[in-house]
Amino acid sequence: MLQRKDRLKQSILDCDFDIVALQELQPDQQAWLRSELGSVYDFRFFSPYSRTGAEGTKAAQGIGFKVGKISISDWHFFWAADNPDVMTEADVSPVTGTGYNRGGCCGTFTHIASGVKIFVMNCHGCLFDDANAKYAHVYVDREKMYNESGLPSFFIGDMNESPNSTPGSPYMTYTEHWKDSYTEIDSSERTGPEGTY
Repeated sequence: MLQRKDRLKQSILDCDFDIVALQELQPDQQAWLRSELGSVYDFRFFSPYSRTGAEGTKAAQGIGFKVGKISISDWHFFWAADNPDVMTEADVSPVTGTGYNRGGCCGTFTHIASGVKIFVMNCHGCLFDDANAKYAHVYVDREKMYNESGLPSFFIGDMNESPNSTPGSPYMTYTEHWKDSYTEIDSSERTGPEGTY
């Protein structure tokens, strides 16, 4: 991110997100974002490489939200694993044995002026296909657990998955629960690269 940090900062400011999801940030990058954008955004991070999920330990994912405009009243995190409450390296290459910790973080966010509440989950799906398919349901299960009141729900992040119609695929698991904004809106409203929309 060292070469891209100024572009990242400017992109966030130019897009003027109320809520933004972030991936794979090292501790110094988390601190840099807070120092550069802390007057505009509050940030919550989750490190799947920390047994307590604590930020500032290793690579983390997180959610930023506008200071003074959006507040957070809940914060949860979990692992893409058989037991989502326990740090697990479940994303393992069947070829090399290389493994990663994956998971998600989420919360209830309130638009302060109107009082409108939404639920937002930031996903970092497994890199390897078998693990990604096996643990996709965890994100749906945790959304149901943490969003018991059925608030409007937004699922964003790095899913390591492309749209497809393969039965049992992560995409199909996700879209049985959430709608795909790419297919829901008119094509004239889409901006940016299709592969990362």
